[in-house]
Amino acid sequence: MPKSADIPFDLFISSLHFCTHPFSLTDILLLSVFELQRNPLCLCVLFSEVMLRLFSGRLSSSSPLFALRSLAKKAKGVPAWTGDNCTQCLECVESCPHETLHAIEVNPNVLGGAPEGLAFIDRKEASGLKFRIQVNPEHCTGCSSCVDECPESCLELVKGAEHEQQIAFWKFIEGVDHKVIEP
Repeated sequence: MPKSADIPFDLFISSLHFCTHPFSLTDILLLSVFELQRNPLCLCVLFSEVMLRLFSGRLSSSSPLFALRSLAKKAKGVPAWTGDNCTQCLECVESCPHETLHAIEVNPNVLGGAPEGLAFIDRKEASGLKFRIQVNPEHCTGCSSCVDECPESCLELVKGAEHEQQIAFWKFIEGVDHKVIEP
């Protein structure tokens, strides 16, 4: 195996194609020895990113590493939630292998100026609060496991303008005071 100093920069950059999957820390721990032997530079880059996030205070168990922005836009689409039949069971959130689907709880007072179409329902376990399921469309891979797992069919994959709408929803939610509900 060549030393990192012996590897030309362009080869190093081209080897990063393996690392363009949205890794969470759990995914890093589950990388097989075979994958790391195939591309040892991936381990170096992942380790560097983990250290950077650790020392900058931006590391959490759901930090996506090397997320390929809007991968789902090129795939089947991203999940869009309709709360009509939602039981708030969180099975969809639990089924997301990349931790990009979130159960959001907000105070209705922060919803002024929300994008058109951003719907919430009353939170069952906390009176006076609102609830919704929201994907981070920038990190979603479009795998559809959340759609398949929802017992009430409250999620569907969307593309195009509806995908752009999900981006606007996510950005709004990021900008207001909210709580992420863990399954």
